[in-house]
Amino acid sequence: GPVEVVIAPNAMHHMSLPAFIECFPDALVYVAHGVTAKHPDLPITGLLGEEPEPLWALELDQHRIAGQPRINEVAFLHKPSRTLLLTDWLFTFNRSDTWWTRTFLRIAGAYHGPSQSRLLRLSIADRAAARASRDRLLAWDFDRVIVAHGDIIPELIRRAKGRGMEVPGKSGSSKGSVWTLTWDGERFDCGVYEPNPA
Repeated sequence: GPVEVVIAPNAMHHMSLPAFIECFPDALVYVAHGVTAKHPDLPITGLLGEEPEPLWALELDQHRIAGQPRINEVAFLHKPSRTLLLTDWLFTFNRSDTWWTRTFLRIAGAYHGPSQSRLLRLSIADRAAARASRDRLLAWDFDRVIVAHGDIIPELIRRAKGRGMEVPGKSGSSKGSVWTLTWDGERFDCGVYEPNPA
């Protein structure tokens, strides 16, 4: 269907916002706190807060992560698929094809994740508030995590396999791949892996 909403989920992921608005001029535009100062001329519909907008509240929950005012990340939970969506709060790079990327990620403290980058850790101004946000995210009912930087977190799949989940066929965790998990009322009984089609 048509793109109805464009979101800049934190104050660091805003560079492509003008291009998205140009491509989808009829879409509503919601941004994290701090983005409007960087793009004062853009038609911003609203700021992302603690409560989801009515337009997506049935499918998405959201939480404005506290304690990191330079980034102001808003995390989302896609309720139907029980998927946590993060931008910069967590990285999960377990491999890279290039020496440069591996070196940069090691320096940033974000290689062999899941981990938080040094930049993010340095941006946390209120550690108690950030821990409270972490605890709130962990209290959400999710089975998988999709991050903007890195792979789908394989530990969640390993845990489900350890609890008896059957995985017919291939298994993997490359970026862009999808796991479809079925729930029998007590545990995940089957997981099907679909690699990135690209």
